[in-house]
Amino acid sequence: MQSARDIPLIITSAASSSERRITPSWTIAQLKAKLEPVTGIPPSLQRLLLRLPNQPERAVEAADEATAQVGQWQLVDYAELHVVSLNPQASNSIPSDPSGVPKYTMSAETYEALPSTVLAYKKNHHIGRFDPNVTQIQQQKIQEAWQEIDSKSEWS
Repeated sequence: MQSARDIPLIITSAASSSERRITPSWTIAQLKAKLEPVTGIPPSLQRLLLRLPNQPERAVEAADEATAQVGQWQLVDYAELHVVSLNPQASNSIPSDPSGVPKYTMSAETYEALPSTVLAYKKNHHIGRFDPNVTQIQQQKIQEAWQEIDSKSEWS
């Protein structure tokens, strides 16, 4: 017996949207467990809505989600599976104004003193502006650019 091929679906929720391949032989419970890392919604609080082209939206649900296979909903490539949170405390929308979100700030002096930063790595490995030959490298690049311009110039 040959198993059905994986079906690419667009998985959406209030906070995310991505393409995932779904195996039709998965149970609804398996699918919900696999969707938790994608949507951030625990399986017990998920409501799945299947949106197929030119068809009304359908709920993907069964009396026994541990045995009902997802393939019985006749999935089509790139249909949308929308995951809704049933948690009444959860916000089903992303704030449109991020200005109210508190931001972490750090002074330049504090950052420069930290040992495990990109800046410290660049300093320790003499990369970029911390390369002792940076001035020579910049001058060489400028000279090469002028030579390229001169070689392409009509005036020379």
